[in-house]
Amino acid sequence: MKTLLFEKFENKENFIRLKKKYNLINIGSEKNYNKKNVIAIYVRFIKNLSNGYLNKFQNLKVIISPTTGLNHIDTEYCKKKKIQIINLSKNNPNLKKITSTSEMSLSMILAGVKKISHFYNNSFKLADRYKYQIHQFKNYKVGIIGYGRIGKKLFKDLKFLKFNVFFYDNDKKLKKEKGYLNLKRLLDVSDIISLNLSYTKKNFNFFDKDKFKRCKKNLIFVNTARGELVNELDLLSFLKQNKLSCAFLDVIKNETENYQKNILYKYSQKKNNLFITPHLGGSSIDALKITENIVIKEFINIYRI
Repeated sequence: MKTLLFEKFENKENFIRLKKKYNLINIGSEKNYNKKNVIAIYVRFIKNLSNGYLNKFQNLKVIISPTTGLNHIDTEYCKKKKIQIINLSKNNPNLKKITSTSEMSLSMILAGVKKISHFYNNSFKLADRYKYQIHQFKNYKVGIIGYGRIGKKLFKDLKFLKFNVFFYDNDKKLKKEKGYLNLKRLLDVSDIISLNLSYTKKNFNFFDKDKFKRCKKNLIFVNTARGELVNELDLLSFLKQNKLSCAFLDVIKNETENYQKNILYKYSQKKNNLFITPHLGGSSIDALKITENIVIKEFINIYRI
């Protein structure tokens, strides 16, 4: 019987339907199975599908991932071996129902503005309420980098809350839209920067030393996109030099493997101006079910289950 490795199903109906055709094995299972029978892998982010890992499955035909980004999959290897990748198409109308990642960005921005996380698990006195300079929303300028589905939703929500909001995107068609600033200007004026770019190899270490140099010294930096977009050494240096700045990260580099060794993770365990969450952006139960249904439906249609 053909085998499908899976990370986790949120919709039991998908599990039941696939089980009729495939031997379903959890991707982290130590159960013995014939790797030659594995023709499909369903994964989100828990497992990094490197070429070393994928090379174990000589008859692998398809990888199913309910994600827009594919930095957890060796796409070059898949292309070479003609392994099909089914993931979230940006044109799928059902994606408009998914707001969880933009909500995560918003939550981090609010936590940063009100310094909520700075007091968490720390002893303090009532007089410490004056420790930080906190303003009302209308006095903050927010710069959103990346104006796709998530960036647009975040822009709208922040506007509703009376923030001053701007955005940058490399799509020339968006320059005419209200709120657009070129990147240098956005970096100069923003009190808060939210990174919402799609990750491509061209964008590796997009946010680097030169960009941090232009930022304010009391910056709130938020990244819910991909860890690969940020030069982590440059971010660490910026935070060490600017104690009034803080960063909220839902993503870091190599987050699926040895994250405890990540320099930012280590720093976050000791300092109170860097806060990291375990890639919670798309993990809302309702969002997980929607994205799972999208890719599993496509897989079923292609393979006629």
